[in-house]
Amino acid sequence: NMVLSRENPEASTLPQKGGMFAPGNTEVDLQPTTKTSKPPVGVIDLLTKYAWGQQHPNIPLPIEVVEGQPPLPTNAITQEHLDILREDGVVHIPNVLTQEWIDYLRANTEWQIQHPHIWAVPGVASGLYDYIQRSAWTTNDGFANFLYYSPVASVLGKAAECGWFPEGDERGQHEIRISTDLLMVNPNKGFKWHQDNQNGPLTSGHGGPLDALRFWVTMDDTPAEYGAPVYLRRSHQNKYVGKDEVFVSLEDGDLSEYKDDVVEFRPKAGDMLIWH
Repeated sequence: NMVLSRENPEASTLPQKGGMFAPGNTEVDLQPTTKTSKPPVGVIDLLTKYAWGQQHPNIPLPIEVVEGQPPLPTNAITQEHLDILREDGVVHIPNVLTQEWIDYLRANTEWQIQHPHIWAVPGVASGLYDYIQRSAWTTNDGFANFLYYSPVASVLGKAAECGWFPEGDERGQHEIRISTDLLMVNPNKGFKWHQDNQNGPLTSGHGGPLDALRFWVTMDDTPAEYGAPVYLRRSHQNKYVGKDEVFVSLEDGDLSEYKDDVVEFRPKAGDMLIWH
């Protein structure tokens, strides 16, 4: 099972400009103070203003790269982080991205909103976010290059040592394969306690190895007056929640063993959260 997450029920919705692979929010429906404009969703708009294929923002990377080179190395993740992830099922890693990388990610996000992709239509029409698009890295090479070359991939490669793949491959390296990504901009409504099985395969805790991770990269600081992501520590070890379930009640099964052990994070721009 994944570590179960939601947002602080005593605070309002987190006003993220953008976040990739974001954990859930509560059902509080207060608007952020600043918002990027939403793309239109009329029938004519869908036919004339949305892209259907590959997109190329042509925003320069913060570093010079040679195609196919390894991601930028980083010392942001330590053995202590790995130990926390293994034990608690979730860890906060600060300062993964420099301001240059944050600016690059924000610029690509703003470009994407101004040039919406057809894959964003269901999420935008739902009103849950001002903009939300699944698998943006497969249609927008700005996000693909971010995942290929930023320190995020190096952090995830190191996190793969956490329990199930310490030895790496025959070269001693750790290969990371992306299943799904989500570009999420300005949440307007959120979710209760849940696990993110809709965002890729989920085998950990269901007889399989801990072979999948979820992560969140933040583009904005968490304001003090808004809610923050919270998790049930060690809930990835529960024996009750099936791999096909999303929402859960903490009164069911063995979840009551974890419901009082809540950990809250207030990530800043450029931080990462990683969880099982």
